[in-house]
Amino acid sequence: MTFPEINANLRTGESFRAMSNDDHHLGKTPFTDLPVNMISGFPLDNMHLICLGVVQKLLYLWLKGPLGVRLGGQTITNISERLVLVG
Repeated sequence: MTFPEINANLRTGESFRAMSNDDHHLGKTPFTDLPVNMISGFPLDNMHLICLGVVQKLLYLWLKGPLGVRLGGQTITNISERLVLVG
């Protein structure tokens, strides 16, 4: 996800429930029936923040992006070997 507008209005629980941002909503969620803050009432999780977030985009950029930002083969091998040791 990108945020091209840095001065955009902040999302609120009311605006979320009203589905005022057409680009953000695919349909109604049953969570809107719960008495929780729809913006800050849910915990942050590893899968969405790391696996599906910025790290995934960085890995793609480092492996398949423009040549100026790609990592070399030896660097990739070194990182892979270190990750195996950690796991």
